[in-house]
Amino acid sequence: MRLAPLSFLLAIALLTGCDGGPGSSLYDPDRPSLADPVISNVTTDDPIVLAGIDVITIEGQNFSTVPSENLVYFENGNGDFARGEVIEASATRLRVKTPNFPGATLNLRISVVGAENYSSPMVFGLTAAVEVFGAVVTSEAEEVVALTRDNDGNLIAALQRNGDAQGIFAFDETSGERTRVAEAARPWVDLTYNTDGTLIGVLSNRAIYSIPATGVGSVFAAAAAAEQPPAFTVVANASGDAVWAAGAEPAPGTGEPAPQTRFYKFAADRSYTVSTPQVGGAAFTGVVRDMIVRDGALYVASQSTSTSRVVRFPIDASGDLGAGEVVYTPPTGSVTSIAFAADGTMYVGTTNRTNPIYEVTAGGVGSPLYPGVITGPVRALAWDGSTGLYYSTPVVPGATPEAAPTPAQLYKLETRRQGAP
Repeated sequence: MRLAPLSFLLAIALLTGCDGGPGSSLYDPDRPSLADPVISNVTTDDPIVLAGIDVITIEGQNFSTVPSENLVYFENGNGDFARGEVIEASATRLRVKTPNFPGATLNLRISVVGAENYSSPMVFGLTAAVEVFGAVVTSEAEEVVALTRDNDGNLIAALQRNGDAQGIFAFDETSGERTRVAEAARPWVDLTYNTDGTLIGVLSNRAIYSIPATGVGSVFAAAAAAEQPPAFTVVANASGDAVWAAGAEPAPGTGEPAPQTRFYKFAADRSYTVSTPQVGGAAFTGVVRDMIVRDGALYVASQSTSTSRVVRFPIDASGDLGAGEVVYTPPTGSVTSIAFAADGTMYVGTTNRTNPIYEVTAGGVGSPLYPGVITGPVRALAWDGSTGLYYSTPVVPGATPEAAPTPAQLYKLETRRQGAP
């Protein structure tokens, strides 16, 4: 939108206010103009103000005590603007919900009904809460299947196109441009970095791989075939160069996960231990979608036929998993991915198309992150080197066979919380 002169807006308002019907006009030509509004200060609850999310406080003079009579504009200098929503008003103070109109140097101005002029502008910045990131070829059904961050803070992503592997790419944190770092003959389904800087991945088979800059990767570790290990679908790094992998085999003839999901911990010398933990006194079952090692425990996002949840398994001194504790179950949707902030806040990605990410406190209380702003479903999560959280979405089929599918995408969220390493 482009901002018109205030005199023009007032003239239009006066003309449209006279409908030609019975009764006298509301316009009083003898009424003097009100004093022009003045902005003296803007205060915020956080140094980073998110567009469309946060409420700011504007202090000054000559505001109307009626919220709807204060028109608060954010202009980008090119003639485009958006209006904030005034939710509280006094003569010297306005509380305003910011519009979803990000910009680093916006001009903030106010007009008041009955006043002749706008306030003088004040430069103010709004940060995007979520924005598209990186060069994903949406026209060619390209998808970001797995995300991780290397030890230098770069975003690393495994891509596929129409189900075919496209390789592993590094995305520049500033420009979003991508560079291929590894080839792939099959789609990688999960990635992580070991503490020694080795990129580790799984291919939904019975091994985990170290991934060099060229080629398709070599076997990093594998369980003995005689044990009939599951096809590993997730992988996570741990301290001391240990790597966790997990999977569940379908029960014969059912297509459902086996009664017991198995977790393998591979040590630096490639020896391994197997854990088959319990939750609530019963065998842990379900397809493991994601897992993270944090504070001496393995956090697991899983999906079974009856529930989807995040479970915390303590890791004992011998490296085995203790009894699990359910730490979060989303009210709707299935859990697909998890990420932790440094302060212990957990972010849970789900299959929901609206409000797909939940922000969960250390006490297990969850709420949608930025309601109405984020679209899903979420496929994977990964931090940048600061407070940004990347997430990818898959291709979503149309509601009908004739409807076009929604392309996959890669996004970046501003959480205002430092990501955990």
